[in-house]
Amino acid sequence: MSKTNILWYFLLILFFWGCLSKSESSSPDQLSLQGKELKVKEFINPAYLEVYNSWLLVTKHYTDKKALCIIDLADLSVLSNAIKKGRGPGEMANPANMVVDEGHGILWFSDFGKNEIIRFPLDSLAANPNYKPIKSFPLNPAWIPTMNMFYYPSGCIGFTSVMIQKNLISFMNLQGQLVDSMAVPNKIYPDLWKDGGISDNPLICRYIPDYDRIILASRYENKLSVIDMEGNAIFQKEDFPTKISSEQSLGSYRTFYSTEADEVFIFLLYSGRMMQEYDSDLGSSVIHYPNRLLVIDWKGQERYDISLDHPLVTMRLDRLGRRLIGLTEDFDNNLVSYDLSGLYKD
Repeated sequence: MSKTNILWYFLLILFFWGCLSKSESSSPDQLSLQGKELKVKEFINPAYLEVYNSWLLVTKHYTDKKALCIIDLADLSVLSNAIKKGRGPGEMANPANMVVDEGHGILWFSDFGKNEIIRFPLDSLAANPNYKPIKSFPLNPAWIPTMNMFYYPSGCIGFTSVMIQKNLISFMNLQGQLVDSMAVPNKIYPDLWKDGGISDNPLICRYIPDYDRIILASRYENKLSVIDMEGNAIFQKEDFPTKISSEQSLGSYRTFYSTEADEVFIFLLYSGRMMQEYDSDLGSSVIHYPNRLLVIDWKGQERYDISLDHPLVTMRLDRLGRRLIGLTEDFDNNLVSYDLSGLYKD
């Protein structure tokens, strides 16, 4: 190869490297989204949300006599107010985490009051509000509070627990026994539980079956990771816009509130400020819920930085409708929807 050709080859490499670097370091698109109130046809008092196909599953407020409301997202009709609260057969004393096996249409509902996880076929709950299950398995009280629970396609339930600190993520089978062979080791956050209490949940964990990956987001630090099921990091990010002072105490400053994902994007509900501050004019403390949605792709590249017009307590992704369902205090029924379809046009 001649010296001239070598020079042109070298310049071509520099050109493509510059384009690549620019693409990877480019700033995310700044957007604002207007939410639409979800006017459900009867009053509900939601505490927690899950989406199953075209249904919205709502854990009801602790004062309600029923544990679950099933809403049809197509017309916002209430299909069922189900699962009576109590300590009788088929009832729930203290409803906690919902775990959905989407492949079989099964809701595994944990009851911290009765130390068990109960099996509910969702079609049966929608058809019969008085349906009482016949299958359950014990939940070891030594693991409570179990956090970040999710259904794994092998037929196990993944979770995190301060009581099992040897694992990043533990698994139980559907008889309530630990499956040590499936445990995900903590290779990336060795100080995860440092200075935390029993009920502290410093990490948000979201399993995404499309890629058999787990999204990990810190609640108190600018740390985000995507890992495989052996605990190896696919990518890690700590360069989000707002940095935390080392003087901030655990729990006083919040970063990530909730994570969702599909085959294209990872959605991060982000705060970057003190969770609660004293308002001298009101004479009381005010909770600051986040209204910022960060969107990255599966390579870790920041794609969108979105301002939402309503602060959200939590969120869930409606994949079929390409929209975000949020829990907000701004509406009577506390539910708001954001159209995300415009993000997928590229």
